[in-house]
Amino acid sequence: MRISTRGKNAIKLMLDLATYNHGEPVRLKDIAKRQNIFEKYLEQIVAVLHKAALVKSIRGR
Repeated sequence: MRISTRGKNAIKLMLDLATYNHGEPVRLKDIAKRQNIFEKYLEQIVAVLHKAALVKSIRGR
């Protein structure tokens, strides 16, 4: 099975959330830094995951 780069990064994002989510929001900036992925690219992935109801997202400050 072949998984696209976007798919791989979505999996990395989900695993990072599972690892570092301790009941409070995780900043996209922190995930981007840990996973070495551009924050703007992760924003696009989160939008798709949010639309599919796989993640909750809240607006930052």
